[in-house]
Amino acid sequence: MTEQLPYDAWLHWNLTDRCNLQCSYCIGGIGKRIGPENKSMKKIDVTAFLRTLDATDKIFLIGFTGGGEPFVMHDFVGACVEISKKHYLQLNTNLTLPAIRNFAEKIDPSRVKGIHASFHTWELRKRNLFDKFIEYYLLCKEKGFNVSAVAVAHPSLVPEVETLRKELHDRGVHLTFIPYIGTFDEEKYPSSYTDEELGLFGLQRKYLKNYNREQQICNAGYNVAVVTMQGDVRPCNSVREHLGNVYSNIRFKPTMMMCPYNKCGCPLNHFDPYLFAKAKEDNSIIALNPLIKRLRTQYYVVAKKLSVAKYISLPRVRKRIKRKYITLRGLGSISKK
Repeated sequence: MTEQLPYDAWLHWNLTDRCNLQCSYCIGGIGKRIGPENKSMKKIDVTAFLRTLDATDKIFLIGFTGGGEPFVMHDFVGACVEISKKHYLQLNTNLTLPAIRNFAEKIDPSRVKGIHASFHTWELRKRNLFDKFIEYYLLCKEKGFNVSAVAVAHPSLVPEVETLRKELHDRGVHLTFIPYIGTFDEEKYPSSYTDEELGLFGLQRKYLKNYNREQQICNAGYNVAVVTMQGDVRPCNSVREHLGNVYSNIRFKPTMMMCPYNKCGCPLNHFDPYLFAKAKEDNSIIALNPLIKRLRTQYYVVAKKLSVAKYISLPRVRKRIKRKYITLRGLGSISKK
């Protein structure tokens, strides 16, 4: 089991919409093809970004993802080097660009929570990048990175799932699948998967329930936020409340929220149980604060009675007062955690 990294918050940065692949089922929309303009793409202002993070007095997990490929950004590896000196990284990448090798050589694997290597079999074969993906996957694994090859469980992939999984396994790549969210042959997914299809993809129906989030409590905006290509901070891709900008300031919400949507593409309780649990614990204490104040008042009254009870001859009375004292003392200590 991978050791839990000690971060306080997570920024899910949709860094770019440019990509060297063109997957029709991309959840972020088909990425814009890389062209000559890529040379002048605006790079991350690392100095301003780190200054903003320092002002929050938090350690962050910075996830680079989106509808595009983060490694197309100018000097992306250089930015990762500086950010990872204090904070942690997590990447969503198609693992096909030459900059991957530079990243693997320069970045300390202990500063990276994981590399989510998106495997797109049709695009990789069409662009002669199938072998390149495997090469970089094995390189990252050899360097000590927590790298996982993940494919979208697109319904049209069903006939070749077993063959594909075996081919990759024989070459040292362990492939897993995530649900396809969208429409195929006029059927809505992931709800339209058959039990047989779920079995082929290694998915469980109870896992799909994580995407049903209506009126479920969520930590989006509390200790997790998404960042747009322009640097604007929002609770999530659906809730677009402005929480600042990564180049000036970040204002997290004071409490958790109730999800206003039926479906969610990134249920945080499943994707980052660690931060979700921390948020629930914090919010439980916030909700209990008025109660704790009342309990402490009662505690001092009972404590005074207990000091008098030492001189009471009836054991039953002394025991009842002491039991109430211990209970109130325990409840009153919650706010100190």
